[in-house]
Amino acid sequence: QTPLTALHGYLETLSQRGATLARAEEARYLAAALAQSDKVRRLTQQLFELARLQSTDHVLQRDRFSLDELVHDTVQKFELSARPAPVKLHGPAPGRIEMEGDLQLIDRALTNLIDNAIRHGRGVAPVRVSLQQRGRGAAVLVEDDGPGLPAELSRRLDAQRPVRQPLPERPGGGLGGLGLAIAQRIAWLHGGSLRTLPVSRHGTRLCLALPLDYRPVDPKDCLLYTSDAA
Repeated sequence: QTPLTALHGYLETLSQRGATLARAEEARYLAAALAQSDKVRRLTQQLFELARLQSTDHVLQRDRFSLDELVHDTVQKFELSARPAPVKLHGPAPGRIEMEGDLQLIDRALTNLIDNAIRHGRGVAPVRVSLQQRGRGAAVLVEDDGPGLPAELSRRLDAQRPVRQPLPERPGGGLGGLGLAIAQRIAWLHGGSLRTLPVSRHGTRLCLALPLDYRPVDPKDCLLYTSDAA
C-alpha cells in the first residue's frame, strides 16, 4: 500500500500544481513517481511469481545444464551492471558441475539471492558467491556484510517444510523477503533447500543446496559447507 499511496500523492501534486511548478521541481516529482511505480511493478511481479510456484509441487521443465557456468554467468551479469556493491566469485573453482532441473528457475533463484545481498548489504563490501560440490549435491553460498536478516525471515528460511504464512511487513510498508521466498520455493521444487549459515560478527550467509540428480537432499546438508566458506 505504501508505494501506491506515495505514487498517488506524487501524481496528485503534479495534477493540481503542475502548471505552477518549476521545471526542475516537476522533474523531481516525475522521478519520484516513476520510482514508486517501479516498486509496485516489482512487487506485483514477485507476488504473481510466488503464487504460480506455490500452485505446483513439481518442476515441469527439466534440463541438463552446467551449474558452474550458470553461477559464473549470473555473477558476471551483476559485475557488468551499475551496482553500489561489487559481486565477486569467491573460493576455488569447483570445476564442471552438471545438474538436472529447470535452468530458468535456478537462474531466477541465484539472481534473487545476489540482488537481495546487494540491496541489503553495506553497499561497499563485495558480495561473495561461491559454489561447492559434495557427493551428489552442490551448494551456492551468497555472503554479504550487511546488518543481517530479520529474525522472522531467518526462521522462515530455516523451516524444515514449506511455509505459506503471510510474509512479514517492512517498517516502511510492503512485504519483506519476497525474493528470498521465491528462491526458497524454487529450491524446494528441485528437492533442495535455502538456509542461513552462521556468521562470525555481522552479515548474512545463505546456502542454496541443490541435488544434481533430481533426488531430494537433506536440508541439513547446508551445514556441511559452514567451515569451508568462513
